[in-house]
Amino acid sequence: MATANVTHGLRGPGTIVKKIGAWFIVMAVVFILLGIFAIVEPGVAGLAITFLVGLLLILGGVTHLIASLITLLLGGLIWFHWPSSSVWAIGTLVGVNLLMTGISRLMFGLAARKLTSAVA
Repeated sequence: MATANVTHGLRGPGTIVKKIGAWFIVMAVVFILLGIFAIVEPGVAGLAITFLVGLLLILGGVTHLIASLITLLLGGLIWFHWPSSSVWAIGTLVGVNLLMTGISRLMFGLAARKLTSAVA
C-alpha cells in the first residue's frame, strides 16, 4: 500500500511563491532606484509625473466623451421610436447586461480553473 506524501501538494505553491517573491524583490529595487532618482532630480520627476497624470486625464476624458457620444446616440434612437421601442429597448438592455455578466463570469471561471490546475 502506497502512502501519500503530505507535503506533495505544497511543492507547487511554494515555487509560485518563490517566483512572486523574486518579482517583488526586483520591483522593490526598481522603486528604490526610481526614488533615488526622484530625490536627485526632483524637477525632472515632477515634470514627468505631471505629464503622465495630464495624459491619463486627457485619455480618461476622451473615453468618457466617447461613452457619453454612444449613450446619447442610443438614447436618441430609443426616444425617436418611443412607443414601439419601450419593449425591445428594455429587452435589449437586459440581454446585453446578462451577456456581459455571463462572459465575465466565464472568464473568471476559466482563469480560476487555469490557476488551480497550475498550482496542483
